[in-house]
Amino acid sequence: MYSERYRRKINAGAECMNLKGRAPYFYDVGNKCNEFLRDLTLSAFLSRTYASRYRELVSKGLSTVSGEDMLELQSKLSLEELSVFEAGRDSVARAEVWVRGARPRVAAAVMPSRKRASARDDGDGREARQRVEG
Repeated sequence: MYSERYRRKINAGAECMNLKGRAPYFYDVGNKCNEFLRDLTLSAFLSRTYASRYRELVSKGLSTVSGEDMLELQSKLSLEELSVFEAGRDSVARAEVWVRGARPRVAAAVMPSRKRASARDDGDGREARQRVEG
């Protein structure tokens, strides 16, 4: 999977190679393999590949891509790349909501209140009734 032939295909672009079908955790597996192999070219390849595909994913994730094109692109991404792509789409959606002014409204809390007893009232309301009757 990390041979020279695959490296050339992967370097061609995110749409050229279906990483999801071949290795859903392409970068994680590559890093784990590199812990045992200690191959500097493999680590440089993984870093360079992720950086170049990342730029492409962010630009496509932030642009308006039709639903069919987006599904086709998503079907070729590794799981790590898919999470980056979805985060980009989510941030664009949130920014559009913010720009349109659809912010959450702050509502005043309704506090239950009782009427205060008057200073002349003896507590059971007799004086108030006497004034009305009297």
